[in-house]
Amino acid sequence: MAPGKFEELKFDIIGCNSLYWNPDYKYSETPSEVRVRVAGRAKTKEIADLVPNEVEALYTNGPAGGCGAVKRTREILSVASILVNRDDVKAEVTYFDV
Repeated sequence: MAPGKFEELKFDIIGCNSLYWNPDYKYSETPSEVRVRVAGRAKTKEIADLVPNEVEALYTNGPAGGCGAVKRTREILSVASILVNRDDVKAEVTYFDV
């Protein structure tokens, strides 16, 4: 699928490793039913579009009963961890009794 072109590429097997993601997890039993979720991050839309295009190919050429596939590429504006000066933050709690 274009190795080395993605900044991040993640495969989740829903029903096995989607909650606590660990790529080294070894399954003790064969799961009865799973779904696959694939997510990738790239610098260009053309590269990012390779992920849903590959998933769509699996949907049409894979096993029966794929339950539908969602093909979507969207722009990420910014994801960053930052430090904010403590003096610039006003802590406030509002409590409602219902």
